[in-house]
Amino acid sequence: MHRVVITGMGAVTPYGGGVATLQKGLLESRSALKFSEQLGFVVRFLENVGAIPDGSVDFDRWSAGQKREMSRASQLALIAAEEPSEFFQKSFTLFCTKDINQFAGWICSHEVDGHNTILQMLGLLSVTVFRYGMMGGAESAATACATGLHCIGNAFRSVRQGWSRRAIAGAAEGCVNAVALAGFDRMRALSHGKDPSCSRPFDKKRDGFVLSEGVGLVLLERLQDALDRGAPILAEVLGYGISSDCYHISSPDPSGIGARLSMQRAIDDAKIRPDDVTYVNAHATSTPTGDTIEA
Repeated sequence: MHRVVITGMGAVTPYGGGVATLQKGLLESRSALKFSEQLGFVVRFLENVGAIPDGSVDFDRWSAGQKREMSRASQLALIAAEEPSEFFQKSFTLFCTKDINQFAGWICSHEVDGHNTILQMLGLLSVTVFRYGMMGGAESAATACATGLHCIGNAFRSVRQGWSRRAIAGAAEGCVNAVALAGFDRMRALSHGKDPSCSRPFDKKRDGFVLSEGVGLVLLERLQDALDRGAPILAEVLGYGISSDCYHISSPDPSGIGARLSMQRAIDDAKIRPDDVTYVNAHATSTPTGDTIEA
């Protein structure tokens, strides 16, 4: 088996385009949420959404015909996939070598966008692999909020086992629209707070999450390949775990068994001890039920 490292990242978020923009916004503790005049009337008292700022990324790079074939999530994924190439020129070279058939693209989406939903969900994979000539295979997952991590885990396993030499993995979402907002509000999952800091995980005044859009991708490859080409090694992936708590279609098991199992399996796969873990990235939905099992 091969050791697997992350050598590139790409992102488009409500802060704007690029990983650096995202990092800057987070370090400044600045909220990227804003009121949407177009969508504010859809849900009772809805105040904030996490939409991509106008003008922060170039959607005009495609013709009108190309845009008709791509959902918003597809466009965001293509933009984010270019970022590792722009920042790490040697990575860009690999896209064009004879080893291109070994390049696996793992991109995923779960979006709601009117009557074109099914066609556009299928299109995200095909649009991405066609645009970048990824012939190593394409795979998607549909596991709600865990979709991006699910795809990164699958890509990690593929590279570790030698099925792929390198893979792009992550998730794209473009569902800040009336249908999605109304649906989540009917589930009593959305925050109706007026303050931009209304998403407040683990706070006793939390009342739900804020629906947002964006994409986050990482480039995974074999450690030896990264060393051979002098690529910047951002992190090493040691293990991955997955589980289902078999409790409810949208609510977690109050005991937290599902989360506990997935974390324990990741620890076992990585061959480390619980004491070796120095940071836990919580789901932290800011919902009364979801945060309770993680607290």
